[in-house]
Amino acid sequence: MSEISKADRHMAHKERIRHLRQAMYDFSESGVRSALEALMLPSTTVRLSHSHGEMQGPVEFYEKVYAPSFL
Repeated sequence: MSEISKADRHMAHKERIRHLRQAMYDFSESGVRSALEALMLPSTTVRLSHSHGEMQGPVEFYEKVYAPSFL
């Protein structure tokens, strides 16, 4: 099995989140929600820093992280 270079790994990660990055560029709620739902399962545990803490899945992630900025 060949080792993937750091640059290749970085580009693979960027490609994996490309749709989310595009949706966030000209932010639209439906676009970002859709991209998050495509990236993670509803059962995914997301752990962030102090003020956000732990949450479950893309819906709760959006509601706790992004929604407060756009109220």
